[in-house]
Amino acid sequence: MKVVLISPPTPNPASSYFGPPMGLALLGSLLKERGHGVRGYDWDRSTLAAMLDDVPRMLAEDAPDLVGISILSITRGPGFALARKIRALAPELPMVIGGPYATLAPEEMLLRTPADYVCIGDGEETLPELVEALV
Repeated sequence: MKVVLISPPTPNPASSYFGPPMGLALLGSLLKERGHGVRGYDWDRSTLAAMLDDVPRMLAEDAPDLVGISILSITRGPGFALARKIRALAPELPMVIGGPYATLAPEEMLLRTPADYVCIGDGEETLPELVEALV
């Protein structure tokens, strides 16, 4: 299965960049160990408009079978917009939302986004199980 994992942009980011999202990197590594293709997008230092403009290219080039979006409280607005854009362009593409904010407010994720699944808590076991169930 081909999986795309995304970290949406942070509005008004800090002046220093702390590096790629380690949680998504870990999840991608676990999926790769199980034989799945993984591509990650760290749009943390990007603008919302630039990220949304890049979504069609990402979907065309990567042709994912599943998209995962990690949402923090500060990135919920861009994350929700990203989820809606992906659904508009790829209505049948399965989408999972995880991350700290999704864990705190899983019902909100399902109400305010077109996500099919919400990962609550750490995804080290849940995401590989979901991917295997979808294969």
